Amino acid sequence: MVLIKITMIKLQLIGRISTDAQVKDANGKKYIHFSAYHTRKVNDEYKSTFVNCTYFTDKADTLAKWLIKGKAIFIEGEPSARAYIDKENKPQSSLEVLVRNIEFVQGDKVDQPQQQVQTVQPQGVQPAPSDPELPF
Repeated sequence: MVLIKITMIKLQLIGRISTDAQVKDANGKKYIHFSAYHTRKVNDEYKSTFVNCTYFTDKADTLAKWLIKGKAIFIEGEPSARAYIDKENKPQSSLEVLVRNIEFVQGDKVDQPQQQVQTVQPQGVQPAPSDPELPF
């Protein structure tokens, strides 16, 4: 008996979409292409990492309408790095991911109407006392 072990590197990223998604076609199979980024502070300076994303899905047309610039998302997939020479003959590199899962997260920069939520306390029920020792 032969045992084959397949290993995979998995990338998980929470970031924002930097370009609106585009629906493309490869041999009759639709996919979505977009770019996402994550910004972090390093030594009083902000640095961003951009990731080119490709997502093969039957729902490409519908999903692309929601994947717009500024939207906060969680991406999970298989990463790959690519090196190339740009038009000015300088070496460059890019990080790409073949997306397996996308989830929308809170914190969008996209303007959305604010909903006001009114909390109603049922009659005869006293609110729980606030205790500074409780984590919630």
